[in-house]
Amino acid sequence: MIERFRIWMVRRFLARLKTPRDVARMAFRKYAARMALVDAQRSVTYAELGQRTFRIAAAWRALGVKSGDVVAVRLRDGVCQVEARLAAAECGVVLSLLAPWSTLEQLTLSLELVEPRLFVHDGSDCALILELQRRFPALIPLCLQNSEPAWLAPGPAAPCAGDIDPADTQMLGFTSGTTGAPKLMSATYGVYLSAIRLMLDNVGVGKPGATADVMLVGIPLTGAGSGMLLHTLLAGGCLVVPQRYDAQTLIEAIARHRATRLFTTPSLLIDMLDHPLLDQIDLASLRNIIYGTEMMPAAKLEEALRRLGPILQQGYGSAEVLPPVSMLQSHEHMQDGQVAARSVLMSCGRVVPQVSVRIVDEAGRDLPAGTPGEVLVKSPTLFRGYGRQPDPNSDSFREGFLRIGDMGVLAADGYLTMLGRKPDVLQRDGQTIFPRYVEEALHDHPCIKEASYVQGPQGMAMAFSLRCTHRSPQVQGYWSAELAQHLQTRIPHWQVPDSYHLFDELPRSPLGKVLRREVRARLATLEATTVS
Repeated sequence: MIERFRIWMVRRFLARLKTPRDVARMAFRKYAARMALVDAQRSVTYAELGQRTFRIAAAWRALGVKSGDVVAVRLRDGVCQVEARLAAAECGVVLSLLAPWSTLEQLTLSLELVEPRLFVHDGSDCALILELQRRFPALIPLCLQNSEPAWLAPGPAAPCAGDIDPADTQMLGFTSGTTGAPKLMSATYGVYLSAIRLMLDNVGVGKPGATADVMLVGIPLTGAGSGMLLHTLLAGGCLVVPQRYDAQTLIEAIARHRATRLFTTPSLLIDMLDHPLLDQIDLASLRNIIYGTEMMPAAKLEEALRRLGPILQQGYGSAEVLPPVSMLQSHEHMQDGQVAARSVLMSCGRVVPQVSVRIVDEAGRDLPAGTPGEVLVKSPTLFRGYGRQPDPNSDSFREGFLRIGDMGVLAADGYLTMLGRKPDVLQRDGQTIFPRYVEEALHDHPCIKEASYVQGPQGMAMAFSLRCTHRSPQVQGYWSAELAQHLQTRIPHWQVPDSYHLFDELPRSPLGKVLRREVRARLATLEATTVS
């Protein structure tokens, strides 16, 4: 009863906040003495973060940046990038975050699309920055020097005057590009508050008190990791940004910072399960692991529950519709003290209140429960559309529902299971093969770390990597025979791969997601090399 009352009070308070700036200002004031951000170089309290945010905003205004202008930011993950995000929200400008790993041509295209007035960077690639300045002579460059920014107006500084309309554009971002070229999209200030409210209802916030939540970000802030920022500020927690996004760094960071929550991808969670350090370090502080952004193999989830305990929670969303769309809660991973059924573990949970999901066929007709089809989503966290001037009536929308590009199935009991991106679905002799079902069967073999079933140059190809305990000089032919025998009685014969290909590691995006298009490209290169 006390916990319900606390959540009710937080909801009531949150209802008075209209934009992310309101959340940040509240946190600066309410949690002034607490630690707010930690990265590999430094840490700042809420009071320090507030003053730095106001001083950065003042410096931008002194350069002529006004509310509604676009500020492009290309900074590595850490305190400085978070400060830039908060300064943008403080100013009422439109933020466009550019990935640090982007090439010159990618950056050129991005800058042409977003047309920023100010370009904030860290000077880490002088030749690239000089070339961008040559190509965009009207762009105002602002460089950070070393670990301490040289971008602060003389302090102390006051908050920005004037109001921000929740309907104004806050972000011009890009999709992750998992199945194709990234697309420009826009989202409003109000959408981010809607996401916070849904997160509060379905994920919760840490209890205010002497011991605050310590949130370790296990996904780049340039991607889905940024979704934890406002959530952590609202709770007065500490956001820890690791130096690298790999298993060893995350495991060590949990112990060093006594992290209470971790947000990461299935691939990185699998890396952690595969790392010998996992069983050697005290992880007792960890009480919640949120995983998402791609599908999690049920066999690996069962292992994680056995080794880490019932602390896992899955959320589904995307760049176009901020999470949560659905949630698989921690208690749903277990049933009567036992690990839940595979049908539950393969799902991403039940659709949350205020969000609607439809499963439709190619003609847009709703399909019965349990029938695979295209996933359509309607949510208060839905983005405005693709491009600077999005068309809400474009082919991306159907009757207010977003065509998210995913395939899935909604069971009669309400669980939503994702089956992968639409372009990755396979066809053989007129029959549809959802790669996930075959990959799930393969994951039951103890040697498998990751798997990706794709259309190869000469038929259906299964690419896979091995657990560290099973890496040996065994030849390709051995594993092909072993895995073919394993799948023989587990899947229909028409779904069986034509070939098996051992990879040291499956290719991933910088955001920690397996890239099937890269798997196909490597197989094509391998085939061409073999032929020549």
